[in-house]
Amino acid sequence: MCDPWRPCGPPGVAPSAHVPTWLPAGAPRAADRHRRFAFPLFVARKLHRRGGVEQLRIGPAIHIPCLEGFLAAAVSANPQLVQAAIVLARLAGWKLAVWNDPDDPTSPRPRYRPSPPSLLRKPEKETTDATTRAIALAARAMAEADITIIARADRGPCLLELGGKRATKAAVLAQITSAAHMAMQQFVRDHYSQSLPHAHVRTALPSVSHRWIEEPAKQHAEHFRLRARVRLGIANINAYRQPRGANSRRNCAHCGTLETLAHMFAGCDRFRSHYRRRHDDSAEVVLAGLTTALDDTARHSIHRERSLGAVATVPDQASLLRPDAFLIDRTARSVTAIEFTFPDDANLERKVRDKRDKYELWLTHTPRPDAPILAGIAPLPTHASRPWHFTRRLRVVAVGAWGTVPQSTVDDLNALGLNLDQTVAALGKVDDILSTANYGIYRQRHANTAAAPRPAVPRGPPATP
Repeated sequence: MCDPWRPCGPPGVAPSAHVPTWLPAGAPRAADRHRRFAFPLFVARKLHRRGGVEQLRIGPAIHIPCLEGFLAAAVSANPQLVQAAIVLARLAGWKLAVWNDPDDPTSPRPRYRPSPPSLLRKPEKETTDATTRAIALAARAMAEADITIIARADRGPCLLELGGKRATKAAVLAQITSAAHMAMQQFVRDHYSQSLPHAHVRTALPSVSHRWIEEPAKQHAEHFRLRARVRLGIANINAYRQPRGANSRRNCAHCGTLETLAHMFAGCDRFRSHYRRRHDDSAEVVLAGLTTALDDTARHSIHRERSLGAVATVPDQASLLRPDAFLIDRTARSVTAIEFTFPDDANLERKVRDKRDKYELWLTHTPRPDAPILAGIAPLPTHASRPWHFTRRLRVVAVGAWGTVPQSTVDDLNALGLNLDQTVAALGKVDDILSTANYGIYRQRHANTAAAPRPAVPRGPPATP
């Protein structure tokens, strides 16, 4: 069967009465743009069984490899291969037209001989042998794509024409593949109201969380496949692939605890470096977007890697707490603490609550005017008597490891100064970073799945014959 997690859309098959549904010959070519994301082609065929009952059967669209093999021989520089292609076509009942000398302008062009209708019906007949079926599939594909082939009398490479113009083998195959891909996409659009309907989650920004579904071509193929497996609950992790119950093989090989999605992508010590890298990269992207949105370096500044003890006089147990960033507003004389967290999607609410409980108690203190990030900032004449103060509300930018965005994240980013479009743009970049990091975790987890070699067992003396 084909792999349903290719990023060109949801699983589907191309419809046809006897053959794949092709677009007109003049349709634009999309093969180059979608080649990396094309499905393994499958078609639906209607076959007549006993009693005249019409049944639908699914089978591979092998017309493309059949056509490719036939054309490879027909346009070969080897006269023996060209002769073999001509003979095979003749044995299947298709006699190719022969041009005596195509290079001679005075030599008349022969009338093209299309494949006979009886040949086009042979692929579905059970009595057809494999060779005839292959030639019939190639002939049918060429007939429906307006492709003609003319042999040379000297057994040179056959001439190919696409839409009445000379064409190469590569151009012909690109047209066939492009038409098949677009036919499959049209079938998916006609028969599926939405892609991966069970993979959607509740989120405040569907344009971010569901972008990998709605715009699959912008995702790497492997990233798309992993995200689809995770959303549908069929990821290749021990908690899913091992029987439930008292089964130690469901545990993480590194930690010994149950290997779930939350553990692998947000809680395993083995991948701490991946978690930290995706956290820092995502924070950098959001803060860069915030700096661009504020666009007033004379009023606002952002500082990272500062502890609470370096900004305000707080008890010892809070002096080493280190928010991810501080936003300084020189006009309002305010200091806003910003935290980033990227937990498992099911733990977003709890993580945001834990962050607020951890910091907001200490944000009631007053920042020190001599703090390194505040020293040297003179108050405005109209605010000379206003002291520095913390914004009591900790701003938490929380995004699920798989792209879920809670409403609190949107509200906090808006409060910091990003409008909705800027929020979507920043979190879209965060989603790309998370997707790349998660794939790296997944690859490292399965980098060495082979069992450890068994220790050598001492053997007894050889048996006496």
